[in-house]
Amino acid sequence: MRILIIEPECNGHHIITYIRFILRLLLSHKIEVIIITSSKSKNHFSLKTIKKIYPRIKIKFIKYSKPKNYSSFFLLLYQIKLYFLIKKTFIEITANYRIDKVFINSIDHFDKALSIFGDPFKKTPFFGMYTLPKFHFSFFKFKNSGRFQFISKYLFKRLLNIDNLFKILVNDHFFLKYLKETRFKNLNKVNFFFHPVEFFKKYSKKNAYKKLGLPRQSIPILVYGYLKISKGILQLLQAISDHRVHKKAVVILAGDQDSEIRKILQKKYYNNLVINKKLFIYEGFQNDKQESILLSAAKIVWVGYRNILFTSGILHQAAVNNIPVIATSQGVIGNLTLKYNLGLRVNVDRKNSIIKSINDICYKKYKNKILNNQNKLVKNSHPKLFMRLIYDLLSK
Repeated sequence: MRILIIEPECNGHHIITYIRFILRLLLSHKIEVIIITSSKSKNHFSLKTIKKIYPRIKIKFIKYSKPKNYSSFFLLLYQIKLYFLIKKTFIEITANYRIDKVFINSIDHFDKALSIFGDPFKKTPFFGMYTLPKFHFSFFKFKNSGRFQFISKYLFKRLLNIDNLFKILVNDHFFLKYLKETRFKNLNKVNFFFHPVEFFKKYSKKNAYKKLGLPRQSIPILVYGYLKISKGILQLLQAISDHRVHKKAVVILAGDQDSEIRKILQKKYYNNLVINKKLFIYEGFQNDKQESILLSAAKIVWVGYRNILFTSGILHQAAVNNIPVIATSQGVIGNLTLKYNLGLRVNVDRKNSIIKSINDICYKKYKNKILNNQNKLVKNSHPKLFMRLIYDLLSK
């Protein structure tokens, strides 16, 4: 059997998480793999990692440009260009290799174009993950549900109608609930999966603090992943500099930064936080070792996001490592935090709410108990369950 995996994006956990687990599975069953990905990933850590897992993997690089801006028009134009580029690349690959199944790691990259133009894989069965739907948000009265919901809903129906698309995997239980309650056609094509989490090494607190240069008695609050304004970073930093907050609380920002947050962090106010050892910045992609050090040091994980209603990988990583979170009260993150007792929820736009949550954890007013429902989340986040789901779909 030969599988084609499509993942246009190399950043974040697009390749390093999902595809790494899938490759481990396919290698154990001696299934041949070809990957289509961005030419920008050639020197990226994530690609180097998967080459170590699967040295014989064949990689087809594609060149494409991100949208000029993120308006609906330019996003659609980006999707259409990417769709036809992938279709062209698939034809080139199949001129030399027979492909048995196609797995799209992030259907979200070109889901609208896929709905409009249909199957680009010459009737080869395909499936994939769809992790950023928004048109169901208004059904649950979430804020920031987005415009043109009726169009997105219509296009998703068209997507499910594609004959050779045999399964879509989603990790938003609200979305699955919405599809069931509205009696969506072809619901049997949709499966739920938990975000898989693997922790590589646990460092002692002393060792982790030393490697990160943290004060010995500090209480680090970790903000991890792709850093941007919508993750509530500025609200957290305003709170951490307030005289009412626990004096040992510090913030760690770790990950790639978008241009806006990078520019803001260069201002004198934030430089002073760095000088006073209230803010520690580790810019750039964090490899497995660095991630393990960060999670070993963190006493709190921040997921107090603004206008981000999807789930987050770091939320699951915090649960696996029994680190309490301070989370938004909105969307999937807020719901999972409450349901699985993962930490405290805040009103991100109210500084007093953030300060109280930080202090409640620092002064141990909040005790992070490992309850049965939290154990359930941890158990369901095990990579073996995700790999088993993928193998079952490949075996059909």
